[in-house]
Amino acid sequence: MTGWIPVDGDLDTWRNDAGDVLSTHYFPQPPDLPAPLGDMDSIRNAYRRLLRERGAIIELELEQVMDCHALRAIFKIAQEANRVMYMAVLMIPFRDHNFMVKVTCLEVGTSNLREAAVAMRLGATGPAAWCADPYDASYSNPVLRNRSEAAEWDALFPDHPLSRARAHTQRTLLQAELPVRVRHLPPFDGPSTLPRAPDK
Repeated sequence: MTGWIPVDGDLDTWRNDAGDVLSTHYFPQPPDLPAPLGDMDSIRNAYRRLLRERGAIIELELEQVMDCHALRAIFKIAQEANRVMYMAVLMIPFRDHNFMVKVTCLEVGTSNLREAAVAMRLGATGPAAWCADPYDASYSNPVLRNRSEAAEWDALFPDHPLSRARAHTQRTLLQAELPVRVRHLPPFDGPSTLPRAPDK
């Protein structure tokens, strides 16, 4: 948590000097996921529908955090004035509960510098050569991940909001800790409309 300052009046939110916002969330209900965590195709499709024409998946992967299954994601969400926001998310779902840590990084100043510089280096022309969903090349949407948003470019643009989001994921989100009693909650094994068996 070095560099994060609590936001006044909110015990679950912090901000840093770059304006990035870190927040923790607890939801006392089953996760709103359409499939078991092993079915990443269905989960990614659900997030595509949720983001719709305003956003795109940059990354969405299954992780192991403190012996718990978790979803690690970065989403791109279009903002006004041709700017974007990147949201890094770590979700740790259980059968009847859901925990989330997220960081939002907003693009400020001159936009599209990273995109222009990388496009010039790659000589990429046309949307088909530049933009694609990272997991489904056939998926079409007004907002998609572009080639400049690959992790290999982060070191050249350390102050870019996507670079910051990835750095926060490694330094903060994946270092999240849950109490032992929470880690031992019944795991999430997929959605169910059947009555839940009581915990023993």
